[in-house]
Amino acid sequence: ELILNANSQRENINLEFSLIVNSCYDYLLTVSRDTNTFSMCEHDIMTIPFNLKNEGTVSNNFNLAIEEGPVWLRLNTNQITLNENEIRTFFLALAPDFGINGNYSISLSALPERGNVKATSNVNVEVRKCHSAAVNITLDKDLICKGVRSNYLATIQNNGELAKNYDLSLEGPNWVRLVGDNSTSLRPGES
Repeated sequence: ELILNANSQRENINLEFSLIVNSCYDYLLTVSRDTNTFSMCEHDIMTIPFNLKNEGTVSNNFNLAIEEGPVWLRLNTNQITLNENEIRTFFLALAPDFGINGNYSISLSALPERGNVKATSNVNVEVRKCHSAAVNITLDKDLICKGVRSNYLATIQNNGELAKNYDLSLEGPNWVRLVGDNSTSLRPGES
């Protein structure tokens, strides 16, 4: 509360008034979901929504960046313009390839053009090895004679988390061939 005094020789006037100082450049960066921990399969695509809210009293442009994380991350935009009290959602796309698995910490930032406080938001992502198979042959080396037929047993095991269809093929001389079906479907853990 402030008081303004005006004095003259004959009169003394006091005026009380309030001065409210709002933050011109205030904003909030959050994950749009109830959690900041995510789990996904390798060779899959996931998008995580983030909200950016301009809580300031002026419009502002915000530069978005991935501060920390693997190379298979992409933002759908690098800049957002927000009016006062406006909220906008943007997305982080995750696309780990086969063979990429483990736990990853990811940090995003929003830096305003007007103002100097950088906001960050962090998420953790577990990439699971969902697509995995093993192939075993009873013999990896054998001696065969001309005119004698030999058969070898090959097994395929689905070591992943998902049911998969496998197409079978063989590379070798033209007198070697697969016997039986050239495709099979296996549930997780099945051979």
